[in-house]
Amino acid sequence: MGKALLIFVLFLIGALLIAVAWLGMFGIWQKFLFISLVPLQTSWEWVLGLTIGGVLVWVFGGILLRVQT
Repeated sequence: MGKALLIFVLFLIGALLIAVAWLGMFGIWQKFLFISLVPLQTSWEWVLGLTIGGVLVWVFGGILLRVQT
């Protein structure tokens, strides 16, 4: 049960990182968050870094899922 919860949390964290990156790039998060997301709107480095970070979290969750059995 603990590993399943960890895998679910890792999936949510990865999805959150990717959502913040891409929706912040388009300015959609500006209405909901009280922090400035100008770096996401002006450079590709932050968007790419957050997206790669989210995918790496998903990869780590996938590895845990395969090792779980």
